Amino acid sequence: MAWTSPVAPAASSLITTSFWTAQITNNLLETGPAKFVSKGDLFVATGANAGARVSVTSASGGLLASNSACTTGVAWDSTVTIRSDTSSACLVIESPSSTGDSTIGLFQNGAERAFLRYQDVGDILRLDSDGDINLAANNGTRLWLPAGACGVYIGTLALNANMTLGLTIQQGANDDEILAMKSTSVAHGMTSLTDTDTYAVLKKESAQLGGLRLLGYSEGSIGIMLRGVVTSGCTQKNTSAEGPVKVVGVKKSGTTEAIMGADEALFTIHNGSATTRFIFDAEGDLLADAAITASAYDTHDDALLARAIELHIAAPDTLIRSKFDEWTKQYGPEFLRRAKLAYLNEDGSKFVCYTQLARLHTGAIWQGYQRDMKLAERLQRLEQAVVAAGLDLKSLDLPDTG
Repeated sequence: MAWTSPVAPAASSLITTSFWTAQITNNLLETGPAKFVSKGDLFVATGANAGARVSVTSASGGLLASNSACTTGVAWDSTVTIRSDTSSACLVIESPSSTGDSTIGLFQNGAERAFLRYQDVGDILRLDSDGDINLAANNGTRLWLPAGACGVYIGTLALNANMTLGLTIQQGANDDEILAMKSTSVAHGMTSLTDTDTYAVLKKESAQLGGLRLLGYSEGSIGIMLRGVVTSGCTQKNTSAEGPVKVVGVKKSGTTEAIMGADEALFTIHNGSATTRFIFDAEGDLLADAAITASAYDTHDDALLARAIELHIAAPDTLIRSKFDEWTKQYGPEFLRRAKLAYLNEDGSKFVCYTQLARLHTGAIWQGYQRDMKLAERLQRLEQAVVAAGLDLKSLDLPDTG
């Protein structure tokens, strides 16, 4: 049966059986309700004034796609293709708002890889079929995960030629923190320097020259702990010796590096940003800030002070005792502590301040030299008195003092 075009009734029209069948019964059988069999069935046009049922149960979960081989012209399929009127976009969903430019699109641009893109004005999220992920804001790259390179890039679309797998951050012209580590357990309060919950920061040492500044922030007495854990130790005492923590200093030479030059500093220790207290140079020399003069202990017998330190810190069986050791009793542990020479702690540990000890040794040498010169002057006057008395110095068999 087929659809019959309805005729306009007239006043004298007679409704016959054939007329009812053609105009009413057969036409109703060509409508959707007459075609439906199961819940979910669809009704599609197959031509002018013609339609057919598409059963939803024939391909559960599939997609309805065009198929000229079917009577209905459509069939359930596992894929669907929706093409836009442009050569590059395959599917675009766009906001009708005149104030924004929000779009979601599936694209295939010629030989270019397929990709999914969400864009709102200048912001974009792009997922490429070969694995690239690009997140940008205001036309500037924020996050890039390139396929094949196996790296994570922030702030740049340029590959790092010296990295196979890792993280590259392009900070641009910014000079503040490039990496910050935070914890909700930390609240140090140094908000003029960083956020109160930040405990570690990496940033440029110099805004124009570069270099790395590693900063640690703490509520306690330790800001940074540098610790090396090894499986074997080195006992060498030569220029090839190494330790669990190794500090290396070099400088530029062409496009590579070279060792530091004569007298150039390798490592420095500072009190604050400006005041240098210790310098280790390329020849292995250690220089300490001599803010306190070497004569700081000249009101005492420096040799006895140095001996007192040895008596307190050395094992008893390693020293040859002398009757003059009794003279050092006035320099006990408390005196050495106040003088900042040695710290003899209750737990048995003993710490010596070697910069102060070096000053003490210098003072002891000078005091000894002064005593020697005074003795030499007295001996010279004695010799002159002997000669004036008419005695022969050679007959006295005196040692040579020259």
